[in-house]
Parts: sequence; C-alpha cells; structure tokens
Amino acid sequence: MQTEQRTDLPGQLPVATLCLGLLAGACGGDSGGLPADRAGALPGEPLESLEPVKPGEPARPVKPVRPVLPAELESVGDESAGGAGGEAAIGPGASAAGDSIDGVAVLLREEFFPSGRPRRSYWIAASSAAGAPLEHGPDLAWFETTQKRWEINWRRGQREGFERRWYKSGSRRSEGRFVGGEKDGQWRQWSEGGQRRSERSWKLGLAHGDLREWYKSGQARTESEFVDGLQTGVHRQFGREGFLLLEETWEGGRRRGPAQVFYPESEEHKARGAYGDDVREGVWEEYTEAGELNLRATYRAGRLHGLEERMFAGGQPASRIEYAEGVPQGLTEGWYANGRRQQKGRMVAGRREGPWSYWTVDGELDPALSGVYGDDRRLADLDDPGPGTETED
Repeated sequence: MQTEQRTDLPGQLPVATLCLGLLAGACGGDSGGLPADRAGALPGEPLESLEPVKPGEPARPVKPVRPVLPAELESVGDESAGGAGGEAAIGPGASAAGDSIDGVAVLLREEFFPSGRPRRSYWIAASSAAGAPLEHGPDLAWFETTQKRWEINWRRGQREGFERRWYKSGSRRSEGRFVGGEKDGQWRQWSEGGQRRSERSWKLGLAHGDLREWYKSGQARTESEFVDGLQTGVHRQFGREGFLLLEETWEGGRRRGPAQVFYPESEEHKARGAYGDDVREGVWEEYTEAGELNLRATYRAGRLHGLEERMFAGGQPASRIEYAEGVPQGLTEGWYANGRRQQKGRMVAGRREGPWSYWTVDGELDPALSGVYGDDRRLADLDDPGPGTETED
C-alpha cells in the first residue's frame, strides 16, 4: 500500500496515511468506518478531491490535494513574498523539488517532539562551499504546547532580518534585527510577566546609543550610553526602591570625571571622588549612612598617594597615614575611640623605621611593642615618651 506522510501546522495532529486505493476492496482493508466517498480523505479536504473508481476498474492513483495554508505559510519558496530580507514565515511541511529563497536552492529540515508535535522547522542551502549545512531562510521553533518559541531568519549561515522570541507562556521575550549576522538597531527584552527588561541600540554588532534596563517591578535599573561599542557619558544605576545608587562619567569606554556612590535606601552619599583613565584620581571621601565623613584619601593613578585619614563617629581621628605610590611612607598615627593615642612612628617603603611608640587603651606605654625599629623589626627599647593622651604633636 502506497502512503504519503504529511505533518500539519502546530496544534493539529499528524494526518494519517493516504490510501491510494479508495475502495475497501482495492485497498486491501476497510476504510475505518468512513463512508465510501470519504475513505482516505484528509480532515477538511473537499470530496471532489477524490477520483471515483468505477466498478471493475483497478484503483487509480489519487493526486494529493495541497491543504489551504495560512498566508504566512503560502509565501515559502516565493521570493517575491519574502522580499530582499528573506523574512517569510514557515510551518512544518514537505520540501518540494526546486524550492529556493533569494535565489538559493534550499531544503527543508524538520524536528519533532516524541509526541509528534513540531519542534523546529528551518531551511538549509542545498549546497555549501564550506561543506557543513548552512541555514538559509526562515527558522521557526515551538514549545511542545505548540506555542511559538522563536522566529529567526538566516542568510547563508548568518542571522539576517527581524527576530522574535517568546516565553512558553506566550508572552514576548525579545525582538530585534540582524544585519550580516550582527545586531543592528534597537533590541528589546521583556520579563515573562510582560514588563520591559532592557532596551539597547546596536550598530552592526557594536553597542551604539542608549541602554536602559528595568527591574521586574518596572522600576528603572540602569541608564547608560554607548558610541561605537564604548561606554560614554553619564552612567546611572538605581536600587529596587528607585533611589540612585551610582553615578559615573565615562569617556571612550573608561571612567573619567566625577563619580558618586549612594546608600541604597537613603540616597545619602557613601563615597564620592573622581576617576582619571578608569582609576581613582585626586581626593576621595567616604561617609557613614548617617552622613558623617569617615575616610578621606588622596589618589594618584589609582594608588594612594598623600595623606589618608580615618575618623570615628563625630569626626574624631582614628588614623592618619602618609602614602607614596600606594605604599605607607612617612608619619603614621592611630587613636582609640576614647581619644587616647594608640601608636605613632614613621614608615619607610611600608616598613617601620626608627622610634615607634604604642600605648594601651588606658594611656599607658606598652613596653613590649614600643622600641626602635629597623626594616620593620624591633631592635631596641625606647625611652619613655610620656603618656599617650595627646592627639596631636
């Protein structure tokens, strides 16, 4: 018995074999309970598509009837329908000889779930100089629920034209355009709940233009700008509650200029300073959440250079250390929270040199630690410099 296998659109069950001998006697079996004039007919197929068999005549082959397809599927293989972009949509079906897209001979490839439902339907170039098959033309995929998963277009192995993706729930996931295999123009992404997640502009694969990102709640998350793939201008980040977290200035893909960091729930300054060539430059300050200054330091080319000061609550000094090219160099002092001095000495290339004095929290000299140092090692005792109650020389 001759058969023709055909798979219909997503959501329809696979159609059984066509019986080419339409009468029970000619087919060698019964017609499944259908009236004689419906035996072997496809669902929805007109009766006149079946050629009657006169008594005594052998069964004649029946010409298959092409089912009526949606307009989006009728355009497959028709170059005029797809246009220069080759963006005609397709559904699963058999590839006929001579199919072509944009003048390229193509073959249809299909994948199915174990249930028989379509999983993916795409076209490949019939011949490829590279040897490996190259996608060329529309590429559709579905979830097993028959919900569409993506619409992609290919041109000789590169993504070309408009592309859409969906979540299993049916809501949009992303959309945008490819040119020559590179993202181009505005691309958008959504959360499964339908909220915007990001909008970003591209120019032939390089970020170019505004970048906007949102939390699932719809609250703004990021605002940035790019030129030819390099971040430029003011960059801002926001917390889930809408407070500004970070504001920086970029130029040519590197941080240059003022920068501010904020606490997430109060918009109070956490730190502020400036960048030069993507590293800290000049004076930086850090603050407590109550708004009190607790650190001030000077940087050069990203390294501590000059005085670093730390403070207790209320502005009382906690330490003062002099730096050179990122290494402690010069006077180093420290204090307890009660205002009494904790230590005092000088550093050379990050190591203690000369007389060093240490005091207990009660203001008594600590003889075990105090002494004369060389290359960060205690070499001798130190004459008593007096009680450690002062905070200044």
